[in-house]
Amino acid sequence: MKDGKMLCIPMDHGISNGPIPGLEDPHSIIYRCQDHGLSSVIVNKGIIRTMPEPARIGVLVHFSSSTSLSTSPNRKMLTGTVEEALRLGADGVSLHINIGGKEEPEMLEQLGRTAGQCHLWNMPLLAMMYPRGENVKDPHDPEIVAHAARIGAECGADIVKTVYTGDVDSFSKIVKSTPVPVVIAGGPTAETDMEILQMTEDAMSAGAKGVTYGRNIFAHKNPPGMELIIEPDVPDDRLPEFLAQLTAEGIGTVYLDPAKLGGLKFETVYPSPAADYTVGTENAAEDKKRGMMFEVLSNQDIDDVLVSAEKGLDFVIVAVKDWKIIPLENIIAKLHKIDTRIFALAHSAREARKMFSILEVGVDGVIFITSSINEVREAQVDLGARSFQLRPAKIVKIQEVGDGERVCVDTASILRLGEGMLVGNRSNFLFLVHNESVGSSFTSPRPFRVNAGAVHCYTLSPDGTTSYLSEIEMGSEVLVLDSSGRARRAAVGRSKIERRPMLMIKATVDGEVGGIISQDAETIRFVRPDGELVSVTHLKKGDTVLVHSKAAAGRHFGMEVADEYILEK
Repeated sequence: MKDGKMLCIPMDHGISNGPIPGLEDPHSIIYRCQDHGLSSVIVNKGIIRTMPEPARIGVLVHFSSSTSLSTSPNRKMLTGTVEEALRLGADGVSLHINIGGKEEPEMLEQLGRTAGQCHLWNMPLLAMMYPRGENVKDPHDPEIVAHAARIGAECGADIVKTVYTGDVDSFSKIVKSTPVPVVIAGGPTAETDMEILQMTEDAMSAGAKGVTYGRNIFAHKNPPGMELIIEPDVPDDRLPEFLAQLTAEGIGTVYLDPAKLGGLKFETVYPSPAADYTVGTENAAEDKKRGMMFEVLSNQDIDDVLVSAEKGLDFVIVAVKDWKIIPLENIIAKLHKIDTRIFALAHSAREARKMFSILEVGVDGVIFITSSINEVREAQVDLGARSFQLRPAKIVKIQEVGDGERVCVDTASILRLGEGMLVGNRSNFLFLVHNESVGSSFTSPRPFRVNAGAVHCYTLSPDGTTSYLSEIEMGSEVLVLDSSGRARRAAVGRSKIERRPMLMIKATVDGEVGGIISQDAETIRFVRPDGELVSVTHLKKGDTVLVHSKAAAGRHFGMEVADEYILEK
């Protein structure tokens, strides 16, 4: 901990979930974040052994493991010893303990034994104490969270990590009743940065000693390698509305005169001394980032960019007519060696999409000139930067409804474990329906397929509009999400509509009730908050599954219409 406070990135997901988006190269995350206020990381021992060079921050080795492929993903097994942690040069040990399930006694024994070894060798121990199991109805119940945290402390942990209960008052009582420092878990990917900042502020106000954010850092909307910057191409009278829409979509940087922000908070790139990134060096203040814009038509232009950058530019903006013709690998490599950021210019959604697929060699961002918020949403998906908040919803009703037409969506992509489509009877209450990568006792895995639901159900498209499942056909594009809410697009290779026995399933979250009609078959699965899959044939009232829900809005041809009254049942 720095100054008694912890800012930690847990990156132990590789064993449980594989190389999930954002965590393909954990070493890179460590080296990029260690000079920006990070106090520590949590990684598995294989990551420590393969580090090219030692980290300049604390490294905790994680010794609890299970996989999402297991029939018992909540059963964490011990995968190392304190002596091994010492040999690795680790600064601490981390364990994951689930409270409330049949696996609890075994994990408590692991915690007690490891705590004794840690104290013998003077090695700090962090215990991740999660209410998670068949006896836990609400994993954020303050009494249950307080019990879990107290167990960690009394079993000998030096730091307890647990879930935030959602309000300052209840969490402050948990902190006071736990005799060791308490830090909070980040949970699923948040929809906006403000949610994370607010949760951090509230938790620290309640007495927490730090935060541990995994997906909300390494799977952030604007990952360090590629940032989406929007240049609004709208008349001045439409600018306030468009900027407000950009804020809602999580865009943090615009190419715009700071005088036109109207009080909204954005980082700005512009030929103005007031901009955070000043284009043109003549009037740039010393405390601002300085850069220039270049049109690159030949190799000589590339040389000019390098010469200018070596004079001390913080960034360059490059406009190129044909990215396939101009080789940018050399310029990007050289600019990064002198810590100069490079932004590429895009004039259309199609061009932005090509850039995201072609420029995988390390540009720091794309400046996208657009007047359409739907194009912004599409660009975020292409960037891998768009995410949706997924929340636990309680199942309140399950009913057979006879035969109906259901839609199987066969994508042109291999879908990973944890990924699926958002589907539901209401456009503002959508269930995460998992793909068929698992298979069943009667069928082989089909990892390209989502048995989505009845023909009338909604699903989301990459531009944020909705489509009926009946409208999807070869060549359509659908939005695919993982269990953290991170989205990507997938092309549809085939849509199969067949008559099958159907189930109506209703769930509730924060007083809102939503539903879905899906095929009554064991291959259709939802995703629980802990990432475990549950077949609709095994679903029970009181179970919780992941949904995306928000305030109701009217829709016209799939597009949201503000302030239109709508009631769907």
